[in-house]
Amino acid sequence: MILALPASFALTSPFLNTENMEKREFAEWPNYAKLAAVVPENLRKSNEMNGMETVCEPLEVIKVASGDYTKGIEAYYNDRIPYKNQLTSLNASLKNLSGIGQTLVDYYTYGVVIVGQDDWLFHNGAVNESTLPDYMCTNLYSKAELERLAAGYQKLSDQYKADGTEFVLFIPTNKEQVYPEYMPKSITKGQGQSRTDQLVDYLKQNTDVRVVYAKQTEIDQKSEDYKLWYKYDTHWNNLGAFVGEQALRQELQGESDLLSEHKIEDVNVAAPNDLAVVAGLGEQLQELTQPVVTDYKPDITSEMIAGENDQEALYMAFTSNAEDKRKFVMMRDSYAFNMIGPLTKDFADVTLFANNQMAKDFMEKNHTDIFVLEIVERQNHRVEEQYKELLND
Repeated sequence: MILALPASFALTSPFLNTENMEKREFAEWPNYAKLAAVVPENLRKSNEMNGMETVCEPLEVIKVASGDYTKGIEAYYNDRIPYKNQLTSLNASLKNLSGIGQTLVDYYTYGVVIVGQDDWLFHNGAVNESTLPDYMCTNLYSKAELERLAAGYQKLSDQYKADGTEFVLFIPTNKEQVYPEYMPKSITKGQGQSRTDQLVDYLKQNTDVRVVYAKQTEIDQKSEDYKLWYKYDTHWNNLGAFVGEQALRQELQGESDLLSEHKIEDVNVAAPNDLAVVAGLGEQLQELTQPVVTDYKPDITSEMIAGENDQEALYMAFTSNAEDKRKFVMMRDSYAFNMIGPLTKDFADVTLFANNQMAKDFMEKNHTDIFVLEIVERQNHRVEEQYKELLND
C-alpha cells in the first residue's frame, strides 16, 4: 500500500493534480538570500535606536523576521502535495460523517495539523516540533540528558547572577496539555511525567535555576465560560497569556491575580487561525471575536518606544507607569506576544527580543535587572541550543 501511493501518483498526477491544470508556474522553494536582502536595513534601524551593532547573519535574521519565507514554503507544498484536492474533500466528508479525527498513524505520517473533537485544531509540526510525543510521554529525557541540561542552565543562571540579573526560564505549555478533552479519541494521553515535567522537576531539585511552567495553573483556571487557547490556532489567546504572565509575576513579584477575579469581554477582532490556514481551511474555520481582560490595572498605561508591534518582530521596547521599575528583558518566541499587555502593566521597562545575539548585545551594554528566557513547550528540542547561544564565550 505504501509503495503503491507514490507509484499511483506518478501515473495519475497529470489528471488528479488540479493545481497543475491552471497553466501557471508552480511556486519555487523560497530563496533565503532574496528574502533576507530587505531585512538587515530594518534590523539596523532597530539596533541604532538602541545603540547596538548589527551582527546577525541574514540567514539567521530571516528565520525569525520574515513571514514571507514560511509563506513561501507553504505555497511550495500547496502546489505539490499529492492528491491535495481529493484528500481534502475526502477528509472533510469522512469527518462530517464520523465526527472523529484521523488515526494515530495518520498523525505521524500525514501533516502538521491534528483535527480534534468539535473541530478543534492542534499543532503536529515537523519531527522536532511534533507535540504528540510530549502529549503521549514517549520522548522522555535520559538521566545523562537531564544532567547536561541542568549543568548548562545552572551555568547560564550563574552568569546572569554575577551581573546582578535575576534569571527565569519560562515555559508556556502546549495546547493539548490543557485541553486533552478536545484531542481525538484515537490518541491516548500518556500517563506520568512528560518531557517538560521531567526537565522542570530536575532543575528544581538539582539546581537553583528559577523555572516557571504554568501547565497546572492553566488547567486549574480553565472554565466552561471561556477558553484559554484559540480554537483554530496553536497559540494561547489573551486569557491564556494572562494566566501564564501571572504565574511569571508570582515568581518575580510574589503576587498574582486569578483570571476569575477580572472582567472578561469579547472584542470584535478576528482571532488568529494559523492551523486552519496550514490545513487549507483558513476561510472556513475562523473565530470572529476574541476574549480579553478589560479591567487589569486600568490606571497603568504603556507606550511602545522602539521596534515594531508585530508577532514576528525581532525587537520591541515598552515603557509604562507601572510601580515595578526594574528593567525587564525577555528572549521570546511567538507565545510572548499576547503577554505584552499584562507585562507592561506589571513592569515599567520591558524589552523583548526574538534573537539571541541581539539580546546578548543589549545586555552587554545595558544593565538588566530581570532576564526571562521564554521557550514554548513544543520547542523543547531547542532548550540546549538556547542556553549555549546565550552563554558568554
